[in-house]
Amino acid sequence: MLAQGRRKKRELPTTPATYTDMSVVEQDTITCLIDAFAVVNDCCHTQVCNGSNIETIADHVGQQNAKLRAAGLSMSLAYIDGQQYFFDMVKQLETECTNTTIPAWALTTSVTNMMTDVFIFLETRLKCFPEDERLNTPEEQERLNEIQDEVAKIKPYLYTSSSDASFKFIQRKLRGLLQEAKGQLETKDNFKGEENTKDVILGCMCIIISPVDKQFSSVQEDTCSDLTEENVQDMVQHVTVSYSMNKKGFEVDEKALQATYLGLEMASDCGKISQQQHDRFLVILKQHHVYV
Repeated sequence: MLAQGRRKKRELPTTPATYTDMSVVEQDTITCLIDAFAVVNDCCHTQVCNGSNIETIADHVGQQNAKLRAAGLSMSLAYIDGQQYFFDMVKQLETECTNTTIPAWALTTSVTNMMTDVFIFLETRLKCFPEDERLNTPEEQERLNEIQDEVAKIKPYLYTSSSDASFKFIQRKLRGLLQEAKGQLETKDNFKGEENTKDVILGCMCIIISPVDKQFSSVQEDTCSDLTEENVQDMVQHVTVSYSMNKKGFEVDEKALQATYLGLEMASDCGKISQQQHDRFLVILKQHHVYV
């Protein structure tokens, strides 16, 4: 934090060690996040918040997010590992910010991540597997506490306007899901015995085994032109490997899997998940002694 009165000075973030392993678009996004942190950090700890700077950096972040999506849904591991550090730093700013005049959308990075987490949690429970069986596990109890905390934090942002493309994207999906949930939704019975498998992995599998000719999401995608068969195959392979690793007790990258979940949802809604991929995952579930 910048020194203000008796506050201790916090070092501003710099590029991570993995910076050189990222694509040009990913590097530009990291640089943009560093600039965003500096502007918001200053805004949080001075008497006057420069709204013009905040608006400029918010637009820049939104543009970079759009470039990332246009470049493809697969992000490098170097970028995924690097960006988490900045998300944590921004989240810390949100906790410590003392300037109540800062615009609500200035801290949308951490809000976007929490909103994504809440969206996937809710959608998987509403459409994929019932919550009651999972509640018997300590991990699910802890997960539920995390979600309840995130829900409280994102509630003020559910109808907030923002120029950030990623924020608007997940906000629209969450609002659409909440509207859809007012109707009758049915979970699948494909995941019995999978209560200890990561929910985001099961969510990805749920999308893949859903009817290939039916839209999974409650909100139609704006465009399908950026999605290729290679993108979809990479995401399907990511789920296959992650499921196997999770079954063997290895850690999986849940942040990367969240991006894959949203990508697969787009693929489903765009009709780009094949019947072959659908059938293959039904076989995988059967092989792990799950009743289908």
